[in-house]
Amino acid sequence: PYAHSAKKIVVIGSINIDVTLNVEELPQPGRTVSTSRHSIIPGGKGANQAVGVARLGNDVALIGKVGSDYDSAVVYSCMEENHVDVQGISRDPRSETGKAYIHVQNDGESTITLLTGANQKLLPQDIRAFSSLFENAGYCLLQTEVPVEAVREAAEIARKNGVKNILKPAAINRITPDLMQYIDIFVPNRKEAELLCPQIADVEGRAEHFLQMGAETVIITLGHRGCYVKAPDFTGYLPAADFTPVDTTGAADAFIAALAVYLSAGYGTEKAARIASYAAGFCVSRQGVIPALIDRNSLEGVVRRMEDWGV
Repeated sequence: PYAHSAKKIVVIGSINIDVTLNVEELPQPGRTVSTSRHSIIPGGKGANQAVGVARLGNDVALIGKVGSDYDSAVVYSCMEENHVDVQGISRDPRSETGKAYIHVQNDGESTITLLTGANQKLLPQDIRAFSSLFENAGYCLLQTEVPVEAVREAAEIARKNGVKNILKPAAINRITPDLMQYIDIFVPNRKEAELLCPQIADVEGRAEHFLQMGAETVIITLGHRGCYVKAPDFTGYLPAADFTPVDTTGAADAFIAALAVYLSAGYGTEKAARIASYAAGFCVSRQGVIPALIDRNSLEGVVRRMEDWGV
């Protein structure tokens, strides 16, 4: 049963405008590709995860930084429309709002180039200024598309408030124990795990390495092959939900948002990760990220149809 008393979730992370170009195939050096299909909508891992949590009926606050430009107004209105608490979003007077330039080919695979903009100006003191948002929260969702000093500050404040930290390591090639000591759940994808731990060849060995660095639970997402979970209450591979991919950009954000919501509601790691796989599958079967994030009733309906244990 879904616990309506689930605690608020705090998200610290990047806020962008996503410029998505749909192409027959991804551009290669020396070759130009053209397209007439595109979309321009708010995104960024922080914004995506916050909306993902809100769609699933959980209170959520987002801490991040935007520029002092027209795009920032688009971000604020999108977050407010989606019932995300925006008091932790601040405007940097000297920066532009971050952008992500995303190429998506026909099979849903994508490449992303980030123009970091105001995201790079998120500082530890910005996190401290909004430390009251961590009071009575259940989970804090972190990603590394903002400066690692701000991420570490948030993780430390969360820990002091008894809040569990979930970290998605994006766009970095090393992670230090002084951050990992605060991480309850570490969620890299296969490539990120490989980059952070090149000396170990297999998924299970890498998961063990991240546990030794300080994480309590490791979930390595494996795209269409599902995920590998190593947690105190469950170890094993879980399959991906069976959806035809259209755009894989938001898979991890949808997965992490649902994982946090259902853990917060009292589910064990295995069931929460299974439910999260359906949220990710639904998201990749549609174009874009924020428009493709699933609501609670739809998600639980899908899980009830597909799984014998219901939700």
